[in-house]
Amino acid sequence: MSTYVSKKHDIGITPTSGEAVGMMLVQDKGVPRYQVFSDEYLASQFFTGLPGYSNLRPEKELQVGGVSWRSGFGLEFFDSLDPERYYYTINGDGRFKDMFVLGPKATTVTKPAELPTCNNTSFETNTSGWTTVSGTWARSAAQGHAGSASILQSNAGGGVATFSLSNPTNYQGLPLMVGGWIYPATGGSFGKIGIEDDSGTTWSANSGSATDAWEFEFAIRTIDGSASFIKIHLHADQDSTYFDDLFPASTGSLLITVFMDYNDKLYMGSGSQLAKLNGGGTA
Repeated sequence: MSTYVSKKHDIGITPTSGEAVGMMLVQDKGVPRYQVFSDEYLASQFFTGLPGYSNLRPEKELQVGGVSWRSGFGLEFFDSLDPERYYYTINGDGRFKDMFVLGPKATTVTKPAELPTCNNTSFETNTSGWTTVSGTWARSAAQGHAGSASILQSNAGGGVATFSLSNPTNYQGLPLMVGGWIYPATGGSFGKIGIEDDSGTTWSANSGSATDAWEFEFAIRTIDGSASFIKIHLHADQDSTYFDDLFPASTGSLLITVFMDYNDKLYMGSGSQLAKLNGGGTA
């Protein structure tokens, strides 16, 4: 904007700053693209003061509009001689006909999904939560990976212990990993970890046999899309096999795989969960 000069500008506007701003009125081949209206000269009589725009009647508006005439789309390079011609846009939204607006602002969404939890993964105090399917299972202080105790299978014929995860529908269609440490102490024995759902079981690799050392093994299974239960299994081939520091982890439970706008709301799907974005963008 520049200061108003009568011989240079068609009109001068004095804003609240008090400095007159000069403007040019648009013409198309000499034909004005604007209109001139004659406003009342004298202010309404209930004002006291000099007649003029400082004493207009209540709610009187003086509109000053500006129009920029673009000359086309699709420039390969920016033209400094034609700066208002369209070049390119970052984060523009042109999905709707005859409307090009600023695109949506990115926001972080925290999906309210519960991570897999398994109690007594270190067996420091007891083995509650674990169910004996076969064999003989009990807490033992003879070996401990990180702490002072672990869970021991002592039956010579081997055995299986099981833990059931809560909220299995949270992980439908998603990969689930369960890892842990195994200590095989008897000649010929080995241990492994398994994940079971409605459609089957996936086992980790077998630990070494009679290694008398802690080994880490893990199983990864994509949970069935309609799973109604998820179980973690500890399998010992023979006796004197210890398990410790187990942990389940969903490798995809926080991934939102489907978005949909419906009824002016944003919905997000993950597994069997359907979440609606709230006003704070958190759930």
